[in-house]
Order: sequence, then structure tokens, then C-alpha cells
Amino acid sequence: KEVTYETVKDGVTLYLLQSVNQLLQTATKERIDFLPHYDTLVKSGMYEYYASEGQNPLPFALAELIDNSLSATSRNTGIRRIQIKLHFDETQGKPAVAVIDNGRGMTSKQLNNWAVYRLSKFTRQGDFESDHSGYVRPVPVPRSLNSDISYFGVGGKQAVFFVGQSARMISKPADSQDVHELVLSKEDFEKKEKNKEAIYSGYIQNRKPSDSVHITNDDERFLHHLISEENEKDSFTAVVITGVQPEHIQYLKNYFPLWTRQLAHIYHYYIHGPKGNEKRTSKEVGPFNNIDIEISMFEKGKAPKIVNLREIQDDMQTLYINTAADSFEFKAHVEGDGVVEGIIRYHPFLYDRETYPDDPCFPSNEDDDDDCFILEKAARGKRPIFECFWNGRLIPYTSVEDFDWCTPPKKRGLAPIECYNRISGALFTNDKFQVSTNKLTFMDLELKLKDKNTLFTRILNGQEQRMKIDREFALWLKDCHEKYDKQIKFTLFKGIITRPDLPSKKQGPWATYSAIEWDGKIYKAGQLVKTIKTLPLFYGSIVKFFLYGDHDGEVYATGGEVQIAMEPQALYDETRTVPIAKLDRTVAEKTVKKYVEDEMARLPDRLSVTWPEGDELLPNEVRPAGTPIGIIEILNKKGEAMQKLPGTSHGGSKKLLVELKVILHSSSGNKEIISHISQHGGKWPYWFKKMENIQKLGNYTLKLQVVLNESNADTYAGRPLPSKAIKFSVKEGKPEKFSFGLLDPPFRVGVPFNIPLEFQDEFGHTSQLINDIQPVLEKLFLLLFQYFGLRNQISISLYNFLVGPPRRLKVKPDSEILVIENGTAFPFQVEVLDESDNVTAQPKLIVHCKFLGAPNLPVYVVDCSSSGTSILSGSAIQVQNIKKDQTLKAKIEIPSCKDVAPVEKTIKLLPSSHVARLQIFSVEGQKAIQIKHQDEVNWIAGDIMHNLIFQMYDEGEREIHITSALAEKIKVNWTPEINKEHLLQGLLPDVQVPTSVKDMRYCQVSFQDDHVSLESAFTVRFVGMIHFEVSQNSAYGHKNIFLRSTRVKVENTQSISVRGVKFIPGPPGNKDLCFTWREFSDFIRVQLISGPPAKLLLIDWPELKEVMINGRELQHPLIVQLCDQWDNPAPVPQVKISLIKANYLKVSFGTGPVALWLSLHAVLWQPGVSVYNKTTIEGPIIKLMILPDPEKPIRLNVKYDKDASFLAGGVFTGELYTVIVDVLPNQPVKLVPEIQPATPAVSNVRSVASRTLVKDLHLNITVMFIYFQITKNNKKNYLQFYKLSECFFLDVKKQQQMAELTKEKDQLSKSIIMYRSLFEASKQLLDEMKCKSFSLLKRKTSEQEELRKKPRRSCTLPNYTKGSGDVLGKIAHLAQIEDDRAAMVISWHLASDMDCVVTLTTDAARRIYDETQGRQQVLPLDSIYKKTLPDWKRPLPHYRNGKLYFKPVGDPVFARDLLTFSDNVEHCETVFGMLLGDTIILDNLDAANHYRKEVVKITHCPTLLTRDGDRIRSNGKFGGLQNKAPPMDKLRGMVFGAPIPKQCLILGEQIGRLNKYLNNSFSFYFNPLFEACVLRF
Repeated sequence: KEVTYETVKDGVTLYLLQSVNQLLQTATKERIDFLPHYDTLVKSGMYEYYASEGQNPLPFALAELIDNSLSATSRNTGIRRIQIKLHFDETQGKPAVAVIDNGRGMTSKQLNNWAVYRLSKFTRQGDFESDHSGYVRPVPVPRSLNSDISYFGVGGKQAVFFVGQSARMISKPADSQDVHELVLSKEDFEKKEKNKEAIYSGYIQNRKPSDSVHITNDDERFLHHLISEENEKDSFTAVVITGVQPEHIQYLKNYFPLWTRQLAHIYHYYIHGPKGNEKRTSKEVGPFNNIDIEISMFEKGKAPKIVNLREIQDDMQTLYINTAADSFEFKAHVEGDGVVEGIIRYHPFLYDRETYPDDPCFPSNEDDDDDCFILEKAARGKRPIFECFWNGRLIPYTSVEDFDWCTPPKKRGLAPIECYNRISGALFTNDKFQVSTNKLTFMDLELKLKDKNTLFTRILNGQEQRMKIDREFALWLKDCHEKYDKQIKFTLFKGIITRPDLPSKKQGPWATYSAIEWDGKIYKAGQLVKTIKTLPLFYGSIVKFFLYGDHDGEVYATGGEVQIAMEPQALYDETRTVPIAKLDRTVAEKTVKKYVEDEMARLPDRLSVTWPEGDELLPNEVRPAGTPIGIIEILNKKGEAMQKLPGTSHGGSKKLLVELKVILHSSSGNKEIISHISQHGGKWPYWFKKMENIQKLGNYTLKLQVVLNESNADTYAGRPLPSKAIKFSVKEGKPEKFSFGLLDPPFRVGVPFNIPLEFQDEFGHTSQLINDIQPVLEKLFLLLFQYFGLRNQISISLYNFLVGPPRRLKVKPDSEILVIENGTAFPFQVEVLDESDNVTAQPKLIVHCKFLGAPNLPVYVVDCSSSGTSILSGSAIQVQNIKKDQTLKAKIEIPSCKDVAPVEKTIKLLPSSHVARLQIFSVEGQKAIQIKHQDEVNWIAGDIMHNLIFQMYDEGEREIHITSALAEKIKVNWTPEINKEHLLQGLLPDVQVPTSVKDMRYCQVSFQDDHVSLESAFTVRFVGMIHFEVSQNSAYGHKNIFLRSTRVKVENTQSISVRGVKFIPGPPGNKDLCFTWREFSDFIRVQLISGPPAKLLLIDWPELKEVMINGRELQHPLIVQLCDQWDNPAPVPQVKISLIKANYLKVSFGTGPVALWLSLHAVLWQPGVSVYNKTTIEGPIIKLMILPDPEKPIRLNVKYDKDASFLAGGVFTGELYTVIVDVLPNQPVKLVPEIQPATPAVSNVRSVASRTLVKDLHLNITVMFIYFQITKNNKKNYLQFYKLSECFFLDVKKQQQMAELTKEKDQLSKSIIMYRSLFEASKQLLDEMKCKSFSLLKRKTSEQEELRKKPRRSCTLPNYTKGSGDVLGKIAHLAQIEDDRAAMVISWHLASDMDCVVTLTTDAARRIYDETQGRQQVLPLDSIYKKTLPDWKRPLPHYRNGKLYFKPVGDPVFARDLLTFSDNVEHCETVFGMLLGDTIILDNLDAANHYRKEVVKITHCPTLLTRDGDRIRSNGKFGGLQNKAPPMDKLRGMVFGAPIPKQCLILGEQIGRLNKYLNNSFSFYFNPLFEACVLRF
């Protein structure tokens, strides 16, 4: 890294610090560098553009690039061409947007200046060469169309990084041969930050035109074609944006007409000139219409979309201009040089519609199909009057509602009120009015225009007229109304009425007229008319006209209604009222008249009755009963079938019904027996069901009459509706059914009997039988007769019917193969049936069942004489020795009934699953020995038989799992108590073996249940073996340390011989042996010695290779032990140990270390070999690493440059040679005692001890330090003598006193030396601790910095600059939230307050309000009523009196408790206590609903938020978009930031403690008083 040195100025004092935390002696200054983060540039336009008012901001970002192109082409004399190319063809690279113009281009320096953020065109300081250097404000031009709109040095950068991630600037000025190219990209910024390079630096590439060699990325292949076009241009600038956001790509593709229309609106007057896009103006190229802005979009597989903004004819300004009838121009003069030109246009009312154009941003709510007429409907609606243009360019987010002089008056003025809603306008300002950097909003326009000092003047013929602007505007508006509004003339006034059929507010007054004049055409009462835009269309004659208001006589007005009488009146007896505007002015009266005649022809005229299958009913015809009468249709005069009156399609018509009446003529008179009304079925005509109630024979009249629905009237409009009457006679019909006569019971199966039959027609009249009809008998007990050809069948029950004799046996189960387990009985259900399968019975009806297939099988017998059915069962089926499945046959028969066939069943007999066999085993080790029944078992006397098990098997030799029920049925005879758990595991109780030879134990195991009784027994006898257990009693009292367990035979009754006891390997010494038999035991002590020598062991020798210095002793002594094979020392006399080098190893020392392997042997008689009982004992191998002794110099080698030349008297410098020294010990120079003796004190006395100076003194000869000398030194060195001071006294007394003092002095000297060495060691230890502490401090500080640099959530909303201590900042910056989900929902919940600035005082808030002209919302803390603020220590609502009222879910917590404050904690708690109150946050909506449901049972529930983004208001309302938080990225940075990680704070505390420790731990060492005390001592 390059180091920069600065010159220290005269008089400046520099301080060198020993520690960063050192206390300064005076105030100092420290120089720092700071640069804005690259997000300042990359994300500069994000908030500004996304703050759009319900519109997509992408067209406004593109407009920023067009602004730059307009400024660049402002000096062009010819066509000013601007191209926007959208490259969305994947075959040419990734999506890109290119903006290209033929302007003057930029030099390399100007391109550099373009990259500087906020370098406006007025900046001239320092080294910046502004591309607007020598700037002169353009001369005033109409509408301020001066192209001076590239202004702040901000919009271009904001736009390119809002659209994409990278921008490539390509430019060539007219006087340059080179093309200059600069690339700015977010990826490059991130790379530089990662590499710790200067972010705001880069390179401008200078190249030849059309040279695209440097484009190597396939994602930018389209640039080759774009660059190839450079040769054709003298000067140009191209802005190529790549990395386009996906949502922008979709918008540009899907809404191409919409955003191009918006751009045409923004630059309308630059494209079409000061007067705009007037149809009547010429299209010749002039100074104000030489701009071509062309937009093209290229997609894969599609034709390119190309549009010139000049060709767009539906932008709003074009619509305003071409629908206006007149205009009112004016000018506004504000304080300073600000000038505003304005124009107001009038859009007249034309008879039935407003001509004010619709704006997609303000959709009209009109509904032309609505029958209700809206009075005084506003043409402009809620839209403001004026759109605002700055230097000829639209500022889209600023509009002016109106001025005082063009606002509708409270009282009626010269023009009607609705005329004020028919005006639109535009304001054109110069650059004296401030706009935002992205040119979306005016900063001060409306405030200046509505200032009381602003002067408005009217412009007539290009000249300003000083007159009252309000009066002039009112007169102009009145003139427009009278000239251009096309209204209706109401004539033949009739009077004022009230219309009660309307809502109360519109019931009156209404003026009525008999005629109107509309667009030169007169409409009068009684005239035939037709409506439009009504459903359905109305045809009728005019009754009268209505006009709302208190009018008198003829009047011109808009609106009004007409009352129409529906035609033809024969069909419609009603009137309809519609707006006059819905009269069809194009239809001729003849057309309406013809429609009325056609409608009259549609009235019903006659009835048409059709007959199916040619079966027509003629007058006076005789028919059998039940003959159908046909299908009925109503016909009009045209012969068309109809179901309702023609007026139905108009909403007032009525359905037509057909009434059918049947009248019976008898001697007692006429009787109406049937009356039905039928309606048309839609897909089928009128029809009636069969009249089954006409059963009497006689003469009838059938009458059909058409009637109206609801009223049942047979006339309509004074005309009778069609009818028809038919007379006919009814006789009996053909036989359709029959009945039984009297029967003669009883009846028996097989005995014939007669059945008398009677025949009737379908109405019950007696009829005659036809010869070809034959009866059929279908069932027996329930007689069912049917005649072929007749449509009915008759059944009758026969009583006293007796069953027949037995014919067959029915046996259940029905299966042919039955599965039975051996040893069980199987029941059969038998039924004796007659030939009709009825159960029958008779005396001596005995049923037998015989089993065949095995001997000794039972026979089942049952008596069925009484009931005919019974259960056939008997004893169990038992087959002996069955091991597998066996097949049997069961034959069931009635011996007394030979006619009844026997029934045979196949029986599959399975082995029984019950216990059939019991076995006992004795387990020894892994082997189980079976103890058979009545076996004799020999066992050791007095011992216990363990591990007895048993197993049970069924007949199929399958082992049975022992259950609790089975275990309870197992008994043993040698113990009354049995462990049930052991039995479940198959274990039997232990058996105690007799202690006497004469005794024996009989053991029996039995099992008994309902099916079987089993037992297994054995006898236990004494065998004369005793089991001894020998154990060691250790010195620590631990018994039963197992050595060996053995069994011995009893030799006689007096003694037992124990052999074969062997010790487990262990250390030698005295051992106590314990012999145990039954309850008896005895001890014996033996001495255990080591075994024969077997190996040599090295004691405490290091495992790694030993390193030693040549000529010195080993650091570790060789300790060798002769041991037996169990590592016990072997005390063998006359053993010698020898250390032998391998014969093949030759040791020589060079300049490095030597490895040496030595073998160790135990020697008895010969060197190198040890023979003990003719066995050689080999020892271990010792590995040594021998290093040369660096303290013993051997020789001196000198190497120098022999070819070097030296002048006489010169110096032989050491730079010309190299000295290699082999050093030998030098000459002895000094004698040093091994132990420093005390100072001797002697006296002149006879005692030898008092006269002795030194009794025992050992001196060592030492050499001086090594001295390197080139020349030979022949001087002799003499050994320096050793000096010992003494004290001589003449008398003994002084000698003794001085001896004590000398001894004390010597002790103090030793203490000083000891303390000095202690202090040096302490200093070294402290230095080491200090070094480690500083290293730890550095590592902790580095970890803390890394944590601080890690990216975390932050609020991108710019904070308000704190001008004084009374300003706390914006609410979004006052708090931090750790959890991302909680931060998202709380930020959204407080979205309307995040931008609010909090101040301590109202004065500070007022000052901010004035500075921002009221645009900034503020909150002074001294205006908050603090008694209503929540208590931050209050528990959650589900706690009542300190107890949990219910157990909540979803982890509820007060939202305010999730906030952390870095500063001004008390003030922040006040702010957020007021904003959040008791708002609670939970996990999800289900948890929140459950929480609210429980809380409202005891108290009021506050607002609930969820971490999923839902909100339940305090009134319980939830759901909808207004109660659902958007994703985090949709909050546009207005979100609470994340606090510093907790680990960072922990590291900070650790760093503080380390600093404190370092300051306190080492301060005592440098204490001069302490050091002085030591030296004095």
C-alpha cells in the first residue's frame, strides 16, 4: 500500500501515543477520509420513482434520458433525432435499452463530469470542466421551449440505475476523431468494494468509430450492430442500459401503447410546437417542430414495433386541443423573474354529450345505459384544471386545481355553473421555478401563483391586456356557452308539476312542455319515436317533455326527459320516461309505424289443435275412454305460433295460457268435471295429461280457451282471445285389467284349484275379453296373474296354505369344506324343506350325522319333528396321534325319509393348538440337556440345580408361547412358591440337591387345563463330588478375587485333596487363599515370588528419540530392570548389563546430527550375551540423536576474494570476504568457586577454627567469551587468580561480632540476587502476558469489525438533518427491530408516520414546517398528553391480577417491547408509546383470532399484528388489502433497521475488560518507587 507523507508545519506539536486509550494531555485533531457508499448512486432513484402516484414510473425514468438528448441536440440546425431502442431479442444478447441522439456529443472530460453525481450545469469550481461552461440563459421563447432541461446532474444516473444494473455511455463530439466510452455498473462497484479499491474511479476507453473489438461478452452482442453505425454520424451520444429489471421488461412489452402515449404527452409541445397538435396547422419543419423521437422494440420471432411520438394522436394534450372550441390565454407575473404562461380551453356541450376528453388516470363514472338521469353532471369531474410544464416539458405529478378567478362562483354568474366544469388548461413556466431532481414535482409553483402579489394579465393577439382577469374570464366563458354549447329549445309550456315516482330530492319542481326543438328538428306530443341505449328498445308516441327547474315559458336548456306511451296500445297499456338524449334522432317515423303494425299482427288470432298419429277427434265422434285429444298451439294472424303477448320483450307483456274444460251432459244437467290451465313449455307446445277422471260413459263437450296469465281474462284490449269447442261421446274401452272372483280355501302344495277372473277397461267399466289374450300364473303362494296384451297384473294372497312333505335337507354352514381343530365339536344347523323350500315338519323326523375317515368317531343325532329345523351337534372329534392335517367326511341324512337325499361335507381336521407335550431341560453353558420323564439326575451333594427350563408343544409339534393364563396352570412339587415372571420366560425354580448319599429328591412338573393333564418328573441323587471355590483375600479386605474354581472327588470321609490351583498373573507378595464349601471356609497364607527372568525393561525412558550433545552426559539416566514374563522384577544375582553398538554401524561427525542405535543386553558370563539356564535374554534397542557441541570450536576457516586488489594504505573491508569459523575452547582466564563462600573472619587466637580462612573450597576454570581474530596472536594469556576477601581481628569478640555482620551481609546479597532474578522472571512473564493480551485484543477487535461490516437491514429513508439538539430525527430512524418479520409488519403498520420528524419543542417543529413550506410532517413531544400513554411495564391482557387467565398461542408480545433505541430512550418510549399503544404481535392470524376471542371476555382487546403480515384492528375488523402487509421489498426502504448483532456488543464488553486489564495489570511494574526500593535494598 502506498504511504503518503505530509510535511509537518512549523509550530506544530506531534504526540506519540503508547496506547490508543492513553489519556491525552491536550486537545488534538485527527484527519479522516469519508466517501458516500455506491448505493448513493445505484439506488438514488429508487424512492423518488417509486413514490409515483398510482402510476408506473418507468416512462418518467426514460424521460430523464430524453431530457439529456434534447439538451444535447439543442444546437442542431436540422432534424433533432432521438431514438429509444428496446433490444428484447435473446439471440442478440440479454435485454437492453438504448437511448441514442445526434447531439453535439461529449469530450472525455465532459464524459467524466457526467459521471459525477449532482454536478449540475452551473458548477464551475476546481478542476471540473462543466459541459455547460460559459452558460448563458436561453432567450425567452414561446412556452419556454428552450430545451434547457438537462439541469441537475442527477436524473440521468438515477434513471439508468432505476431501469437496469449497468450503463454504457458512448459519445463522440463533432471535432473529435475518437469515440469515448465509459461503463458504470453495480457489479463493478461491488467488486471494487470487495477488493478495497477506490469505488469512484474508472477508465474511459478511447477508440476509433465502429470499432467493437472490445465487446467480447455474448450478453452484449447487439452492441456490434449499434457500434457499426457510428461511421455514419458526425457526433452522437448513446446510453446503453443492460441488466434491465424483469418487471420493467414485462411492462415495456405488455404496455407499449400506454407508455409511448405518456411520453408523447410529456413532450407534446417539443414535438408539435407551441400551439400543440392542431389539426388545422401545417406540418412543415420549423424551429419548433424539428424533433423526431422514435421508439422501436425488437423481440425474437416478431416484427419490430416502431412508433414516432409525432404520430400518436391520442395523448391527452392532443385530445384537449382537438376537442376545444375556444381558448383563453393569460400570463402570471410572480415575485422575481418567474413568468408563467397559461391557456384555458373550452370543451362545449353538444346536445346530448360532453366533449371533455376522458383521462385514463381519472376514469369517468358515467353509465350511458342507466335509466336514471343525473342532473348537472360534471364534464371534468374531480380532475384539476391545469397541467404544468417546466421549460416546455410536462411535470407529471404537479397540477393546479384552479385560481380564484376561474373557480365556480357561489352564486349564479354570467354563465351556468356546469360551464366551469367544461374547461381544461395548461401552465408553462421557465426555470425560475424549482422542480425536484427527477422532474416529477414542482417545489413552489402553486404557492407562488396563489400568492396575493401575483399579477394575472390576459393575452389578446399576443399582447398583454391590463384588466380585471376575473371579469374577462367570466365574459369569455359566457360567450363560449352561448356560441358553442348546443342546447335543446323547450316550447309549448304546460305548467309545473311534482313527480312522486322519483326520490324525494328530485320530485320537483318539473316544468312540462309539449314540444322541443333539437338540432333543427321538432318533436311534438303524439309523434311516434324510438329510443336508443335502453334495454329493451322502446317504441311509442310522445306524451310530454319534462325539464327540471322552476321555468316559465320557452327556455333553452340541456338535459330533460320525455314521457312515451308504448305502442301498440292494444298490447301495452303503459308509459315510460327516459332522458331526451336517448331518443333515436336517425329513425324515420314510417319505420316506427311499420313496427307498430307488425306488433299488432303478432296478437293471438286462433287456436291450432294437432293430432298425434292421425288420431283426430271429430265433432260428435264416439271414442273409447282414454283416447288422447292432441297438441294445442296458439297462432297469430301470420300463422306463427306464440306463447305470450308480443309486449313481453318490452318488459310489460303477459304470457298466454290455454284453459281446458270438459263438460258432461247428463239427465241431471251439465256438469264441469275437468278444468285445467296449461302454459307453454318453451321447447314443447301446450299439452295436457290424460284425463283419468273421465270414467263415466256418456256425451261430453271439450272446450279450449286462450286466457291471460295472472288475470285469466279471455279478452285483451277489447278483443276476445281464440277458443275452440269439440263434442264427443265416451264408451267402454278395451280390457286393460282384471280381478279375481271368490276362491275356495284351504290350499295345498300340488293340489289344483280354480280362479274366477273379471275384465275391465282402464276406467273400471266391464269389458269383453279378446280371443288372443292368454293368462299367465307367475307365483304360487302369492298368486300373480298377467295377461299378455294387458297393461296391468293382479295379485292376491292365498290363506290356509299348507307346506308339503320333506324333499331335501339344508345344512349350514353352506361351504363344502369345513375346517375343524382336533378335539373340538362342530355344530351343524339343519333345515328340512319341502319342494318349494318351505321348512316342513312331520313325526319321527330324526336327522343323523356320521363321520367317516378315522376310527372311534362320534355320531350326531337331532330330532326335527316339531320345528323342522335344529342344531346338529355332539361330542368332540378326537383323532389320536395326529401330526398334520387330516381329511374326514360327514354324511348328514334322514333315515326315515328315503326320498330326501343325504348331504355330505368334507372336514379338514387340523392338529390341536392346545398343549400336548411338556419337556424339561437343564442348561449348562450354551448347551441344553433334556431331562426325560422319570430320568435320574446325578448332582453334587448340597449344590443347587440352576438353569432348569421347560417347553410345551401342541399336537403339531409347534412350540407354544407361554402366556400368563398358561403359567398359572403349571405346578412343581419341590417348592410352594413359583416366580410367575420366570415361568413366562420358561424358567423353573432351582432344585436343592440332597446332602446325604442316602437321600434323593423326586421332582415333578405338571400342567392341567380343560383339555389335557400333563406331567414330567425326574429324580436327583448325590454323586460324591464337592465344588470348591478358591479365592484370594487381598490386603485391602476385598474378598472373592477369583483365582480358580475346581471340583474334587471325596477320597474318604476325613480329608479332601485340592490340586491344580494356579494364580492369575500378578505382582508377587504374600497372598491369602480362601477355601469355601457350602457354609464352611478356611484361610491359608502363601508367598508368591516372581517367575524366571525373561526380559529386560527400560524404566522411565522417553518414547521419542533422545537428543544429546556430543561429549556430554545423557539427560535421562538409563534404568534397567530384569523381569519375568509378567513384568515382575526377577532378583537374580551376578547379572551384568552391557550397552553394545551394532557391528555394522560406523559413527562419524560432519556438520549435522547423527542417529545412533544401541542394543541393551543382560550379561551373565560373557560380554554381550546373558545365559540363564541356557536362555539368552535380549534387551530393548535405544535410539539416540547426537548433535555436535556448538560450544566447542574446532577450526577457523576464512574465505575471501583472492582476485581483489587493494591500494597501499587502504582498508581491508569485511564486505569483500566471508568468514566461516570453527571455534575451539579458548585459554583459561578465571577461577570461579562452585559455591560462593562466606566472607571469612579470623583472629589471632590459639583455636584452629578461628584462624582458618577456608576449609573446603572447589574452584572451576572458566574461559573468556569467544573472540574472532583474523591475524595470529602470539601473546600468552595468564590465568586470573581468584580473590577472596577476609576480615582479621586481634580479639575474639570483634571476630564474632564481625562474623555475624558478615553473615547477615552475605544473606542480604543473596536475597538481592534472588529478588532481582525474580523481578526479571516476573517482567518476562508480564511481557509474555501483555503480548498475548494484545494479540487477543486485536483478534476480538477484528471480529467486532467484521460483524459491524456484515450487511443488515437498514432504513433507506433519508433522515432529517439535525440542525439543533431539539430535533430527534424521523420516526423510521429512532428505533431498531431485530426480527425481520416483526420489522416488516410494524413498519407497515406505522407507514404513514415513518417520515414524520420528532422534535422536543413546538418551536422546533414550527421551524421545520416553515423551512419545508408545510410539506414535512412533524411531531413535537411537548404537545403530547402523557397521562394517556401506556405503561411499558404493564403485563399482557391475558394476565389478570398477576395470574394467567388463559394460555395463549402464537408467542404474544407487545409490539413496543420489540423496539430497541440507540439514543434518547425516554423520548423514544414516549413517541412509540403514543403510536403503538398496547398493540400486540403474534405468529399468525389463527393465533391472533384465538387471542382476541379470549381477551374480549375480560377486557378491551388492542390492535393485533401477526408476523405473517395480517392485522386485526381494535374493533375486530380484519381482512382485505388494507389489513395485509406487503412484502419487505414493497416497503421501498421505509422499514426499521436491524440493531447491531448481540455478539458484537458482547465482543465490545470483552474488549473493554481487556483494555482495563492491560491498564491495571502492568502499571505496578513501572512504579519508580517500587524499583527504587529494590535497588536501595
